[in-house]
Amino acid sequence: MSVDGEVISSIGNGLCVLIGIKRDDGAADIKYIVRKILNTKIFDDAKGKKWGASVADKKYEILCISQFTLYHVLKGNKLDFHRAMPAQESEPFYINFLTELRKEYVPELVKDGKFGAMMEVCIQNSGPVTLEIESPTKSTCNDNTGNVENKKMLTNKEIAGTEIKNTEDTSRVDKSKIDESSIPKNDISTNQRQTRESQTDHEDTETTEQLKNQLGVLMNQLATLSAEKSKMEANFQMDKKQLRSERDECEKVIKDLKDRLKKAQNVNHSEIENVKCKLIMERHDREKEHADFVKKMRELQKLLYDEQRSKEQLEGQLKTHLANKTQCKILEAELEITKTKLKQAEEAAKETPPHLLSLQAEMAVMKKQHLNAIREEQKRAAAAEQQARGSVIMHEARVAGLEARLAELSEIVGGYDRLRQQDQLAIQKLKDQLAALQDTEHSEVVTSSNHPEEIISKIKSLYTRLLDLDNKKRDSTYVKSLLNILDLRDEHPDYKEKYDALLQEFEDYKHQATCKYNMSSNVLRSTQQQRHSLSLMHDKDHDKTQLNLLKVHNSNLEERIRMINNEMISKERVLQEQLEHQQKLFQEERSKLEHTLHQKDNEYRNRISILEQQLLRQRERSMALVEEKDKEILTLKASFRALLPNKETSGTTENKAHLKRYENTIEPVTDLVTGLLTNDSPPILHYTQELARKEVQVSSSRKKILELEATMREQQREMLHMKEQQQEEIKKLKAHITRLEACKSREGANLEYLKNVFINYLTTNDASSKRHMLNAISTVLRFTSDELSKTKQYSTGSSEPQFLGINTNFTDSVQFVNGDSYEPIPIYRVLEFSQKAKLPEDKKLNDAYLVKMYRDMVTLSVMDKIMYESHRQGRISFYMTNTGEEAVQIGSAAALTLEDKIYAQYREAGVLLHRGYPLVKFMNQCYGNCEDDGKGRQMPVHYGSKELNFTTISSPLTTQLPQAVGAAYAFKLDKKNGCVVCYFGEGAASEGDAHAAFNFAATLSRNNGYAISTPAREQFKGDGIAAKGPAYGINTIRVDGNDVIAMYNVTKSAKKFCVTQQKPVLIEAMTYRLGHHSTSDDSTAYRSIDEIAQWNAHPPLAKFRLYLESLGLWCEKREQELINSTKKEILRAIEDAEQKSKPHWENLFTDVYKEIPDHIRKQMSLMEKHLEEFKEHYPLSSFTHTK
Repeated sequence: MSVDGEVISSIGNGLCVLIGIKRDDGAADIKYIVRKILNTKIFDDAKGKKWGASVADKKYEILCISQFTLYHVLKGNKLDFHRAMPAQESEPFYINFLTELRKEYVPELVKDGKFGAMMEVCIQNSGPVTLEIESPTKSTCNDNTGNVENKKMLTNKEIAGTEIKNTEDTSRVDKSKIDESSIPKNDISTNQRQTRESQTDHEDTETTEQLKNQLGVLMNQLATLSAEKSKMEANFQMDKKQLRSERDECEKVIKDLKDRLKKAQNVNHSEIENVKCKLIMERHDREKEHADFVKKMRELQKLLYDEQRSKEQLEGQLKTHLANKTQCKILEAELEITKTKLKQAEEAAKETPPHLLSLQAEMAVMKKQHLNAIREEQKRAAAAEQQARGSVIMHEARVAGLEARLAELSEIVGGYDRLRQQDQLAIQKLKDQLAALQDTEHSEVVTSSNHPEEIISKIKSLYTRLLDLDNKKRDSTYVKSLLNILDLRDEHPDYKEKYDALLQEFEDYKHQATCKYNMSSNVLRSTQQQRHSLSLMHDKDHDKTQLNLLKVHNSNLEERIRMINNEMISKERVLQEQLEHQQKLFQEERSKLEHTLHQKDNEYRNRISILEQQLLRQRERSMALVEEKDKEILTLKASFRALLPNKETSGTTENKAHLKRYENTIEPVTDLVTGLLTNDSPPILHYTQELARKEVQVSSSRKKILELEATMREQQREMLHMKEQQQEEIKKLKAHITRLEACKSREGANLEYLKNVFINYLTTNDASSKRHMLNAISTVLRFTSDELSKTKQYSTGSSEPQFLGINTNFTDSVQFVNGDSYEPIPIYRVLEFSQKAKLPEDKKLNDAYLVKMYRDMVTLSVMDKIMYESHRQGRISFYMTNTGEEAVQIGSAAALTLEDKIYAQYREAGVLLHRGYPLVKFMNQCYGNCEDDGKGRQMPVHYGSKELNFTTISSPLTTQLPQAVGAAYAFKLDKKNGCVVCYFGEGAASEGDAHAAFNFAATLSRNNGYAISTPAREQFKGDGIAAKGPAYGINTIRVDGNDVIAMYNVTKSAKKFCVTQQKPVLIEAMTYRLGHHSTSDDSTAYRSIDEIAQWNAHPPLAKFRLYLESLGLWCEKREQELINSTKKEILRAIEDAEQKSKPHWENLFTDVYKEIPDHIRKQMSLMEKHLEEFKEHYPLSSFTHTK
């Protein structure tokens, strides 16, 4: 029920009661009607029995509507409602009825309308639709519709959720009540009354004649009445016959109307069926539109959320920009101040002080000395290098001699081997003798533990250690005192002479020892050839001489170490002196700077005091000048008063009084300046000039003070900068000193260990082993914390992310891995993102071909962005982007030819684009128009081209792999030079068809880390997809899918291998899908935003562009031109595709079979009839016409 278009009440299953109130209705009628409404059984009960339940049993709702038109009177063609109760009386009656009904029933289930309003009521009936109930005293019956209370109409409603929209359309005709009396009967009754009255009135006075006259009159009247009666009977018979004839005619008309009604019902039934079909179709369309609207609303909500977020970000940026703007203004003001200060400083700097000139001269001299020292050091380094080279040559010659000796010894050993059996007995005897000698030697060693020579050597070693401690430590007073107490300090002046003599004696001894060593070695060779027994004795002598030589060599090394320590100490002293000199210079400069600052401060303070004194003097002068002017004004006043009476010719009393009043008004104004100021006049000109001059001087003094403060701050900054530089230099010097100290104590054995570790570090590929070796190297070389962090940062590489699902290294060589491998398969790459790589000349491609590859990658990226937005606008139904995988498609397609057959999945649009597929055909396929090769039957992005040898993409996962197997086998049987390339993803690798195909064909796998929403690490616990290749005996390689050059090289090598070896190859291209899986997917639900942002910073397009820019083949201008031209071309292709019509519906049948079967023909004819009958419900105008 609605009033003025607003729904005020509605019910579900229940009764709609139209209430009509008669003039004489009362409380008994209300109770009776309420009881009948609640207890009348008009619904089906729980068992399904008809007329078994009332509205109270069912707990249905009741809607009560006031309807005064139920009590009407039809007079001719005019309606009269005087039987109905007036509105003023019926409204409280209506309210009493509602309260009684709610009292007897559930109040919440009783609803009403608006009394006296123009209501629109919509009633949907089910079952015995309409009943009429009236009070017992006024019983009437109507089969069409009824009234409640005196006439109440009950409507059974069992269809839930109906809205009330239309009323006053149902009109009720009450039973006609016909008066059975007629006019003649009324006349007779009136005459009889008159005769009785006349008889009673004149009974005594009337005579017999009068009675006779009256009787005659009565007889005449009876005669006339009988005549009238006969006439009426005749008329009645005639009317009866006429009514019978009319009844027969009405029956005939009713029969005809019933026939017509049956026909109309049949027609209406068929029309209702048609309308139901239309409604069902419309409902499906609306449901589809609703689903589309829901999707659009979600997208719009997402867009709104993104816009809100971007708006908030922009507002935040705006606030920061405003703050930055104010800060920029402040900085600009400071910059202007600093510029002025800089100009002043430059002017001051132009006047170079003599102290600076002397410092510059000293610095030039020091530079020359430093350059000379560097040259001398370079000469020394060159000499040291020459000495090292000579020593290397000597060592090589020595090694060659040793090798020759080793050859001789091997010959001698061979001879001795032949004599070994003969000398077994002698050897046994010698062994016994040797055991006895060892026992005796052991006893000699035990007894000679307190030998003087050994004690002297120990004392010497301890003495050298004390000297080392004295040289190392600065505070060596304890060592010196200990040496002095032991009288071991050599303070004699002839120390150098003794030292030279000892050196000469040492050289002579060394020469003698070498001669003895040579002689003993020759004697040893001769004795070894003669007898083995004598060789043992000579070996013993040789060991003694060798021991002496080693002792001599040890003493030489100790002396050399002592000399190096002395040099280190001297260098430390020099460096310490330089450091102290620098510190002294720094202190001097600091004191000078403080002195100059103090001077400047005093100078400017004096200036300020002078200016203040000048200002006071100027103020005194100005005040004196004002007083003089005041005096002049007073004199002028006096003269004016003196001259005023002389000018007047006739002085009257009035003029005198006026003059007195004038004087009285002028006398209070004693000060002219204050009077002028009170009259809003400007001050005196001279005074304003003085004030302006004072303000200028004050502002200039303030400006100078600010400049002085700025210069002071600059000096402080310079001092801080100098401090930082000196601290850095001190830090470097300390590090150098610690390094030199470490060089003194480093042992030679660490160098051999370091060499072995470094060789293993270069040859291993394991990251953990490299880290372990790096720790060992840093320990041996004693890296500082900065050096260690730097090496670790470089070893971990740049911020480029790791491919998902694997943990392996990159390689720069094309290498296939077979089934014997158990290590992780490396990733072949050529270009690195962190630097502009330059390939060797033999690996470079043609410049024009490189530019074409990059153009195709950019075109694919721009097309993805535009088509994704087209889907969001509702212009196409589906799309899948290729963002982040452009290099896989273009790089592999560039290495193939048109002879090679392609079986793609659904993310290889770049392969088709590189082969020459025009953008117009891409748009035709996505929009499904008449120019589409698939006649609009395929989903969007399911491309195909017979001319370009590109098999049409199929939606079911992994179906292309077995198909590619058959095609590859056909190529093999035909002995073609081409190959079959099948693209699939990590999701397809988990299907059974992939394992079946791995037994046969070569494939190209695209691993972007996710199979729709399942990460690769959850699909494969092993080493990615490439690990499956060796398990099936397929030669496998893993390549960086973000490196287009690497993809080209690998695909070209794989094709060559397949054609020549007739064997399959599995290529796993490691990449990352930057976009969503499709337009129906939201990848942020299963991968983090940080992960996407990290990969967005390393797209394949940017990597390839860096390489082209390093070759000089690309620039920013060409990039923008390419993007703009590609956008225009794609938008033009979209516009053309949208304007083209859709394929005709007959292609669904005619473009499938060469000869259409009978059942398909029947379907086609039914389709044609359906479209012809309901053509207004289909957009047939947008489809092409039949040929």
